[in-house]
Amino acid sequence: MRKTCRVLVAVSAMCLLLSGCGAEGGAGSGSGKNTETGGISQSTYTKDDLDLNFSATIDETTIIDENGIKVTAKGLTYSNYSADLELVLENNTEDDHEFCCGTAGYGYNSINGFSVGGGYFTQDVSAGGSETVTASFPLDELTLLGFTDIAEIGIGIQVADGMDVYYESGEVMIRTSAAGSYDLSGNPFIAAMDGGILPAVYEYTINKSEKDVYKNGDISIESMYVYTNKSGAQCVMVQTYNAGSEKAYVNSRDIYVNGEEVYEGIWSSAGILPGKRAILTIDLSRVIDDYEESDVTKKGADSIAFTFRLNDERGSEVWSEPITIEMK
Repeated sequence: MRKTCRVLVAVSAMCLLLSGCGAEGGAGSGSGKNTETGGISQSTYTKDDLDLNFSATIDETTIIDENGIKVTAKGLTYSNYSADLELVLENNTEDDHEFCCGTAGYGYNSINGFSVGGGYFTQDVSAGGSETVTASFPLDELTLLGFTDIAEIGIGIQVADGMDVYYESGEVMIRTSAAGSYDLSGNPFIAAMDGGILPAVYEYTINKSEKDVYKNGDISIESMYVYTNKSGAQCVMVQTYNAGSEKAYVNSRDIYVNGEEVYEGIWSSAGILPGKRAILTIDLSRVIDDYEESDVTKKGADSIAFTFRLNDERGSEVWSEPITIEMK
């Protein structure tokens, strides 16, 4: 069968931030000072303070059953690295189909109100046949978002027939056994970052944080963090929110450090589902050529600037806004 679904390329960008932004061999020690931990020493925290309890389960349930396409969520289990959603895909039509989930062209996956990169799969299913697949969500990514368990999972499945799209589910929600007790209000990412637990556990130092950075219509930057990881490289996390009723496509592009352009074009992007949040990442150790020998490594960044842009579903610009982070 001819493949028609595009693979999501950058699904693990956030996971890379946990162990280091990628400056191999290290780039010196970070000299930033965390000003957002309420005066609590980061060294007092360990991974136990995250109170991780990824143990929620689901009851077997049919989540899609229309147009000859049936999808059943069989169970939610855990490995040391991922939360694994088992799905049975049934093709009750007369044609062979390809089932896609979490691709660049059709990404509707979310956990606890955040759009996420995990859960990707493509699977051919013969006419009248069925296949079992696993949609895996990296626990590192979920932990970085401040989650301690999974209360709800959102997925979207596209079914292709050759070059044509046969069926699209839109967003389908699955509630887990934790849904009744897990607090989905507020912003767990901000709480975990400002509380100092995540920076301590993953050994990075927050150099600068800002809240309510920018808003244009339904799209906003709720928080932004610049930090130095344990390899000494600086990174930026931009937490966005979509208050609208349609999926929004945002990206960071055209990056400047200390007033000098170091990257032209799109660096990171996210499709934000309605009513949900997403994270854009900017990794200076990858953005800047010869990072270890650059002035940024030796002296630090005095300012970081990028363009925050909203595109329509065809990739055309709707609006863009320059964002500058003054480090001093």
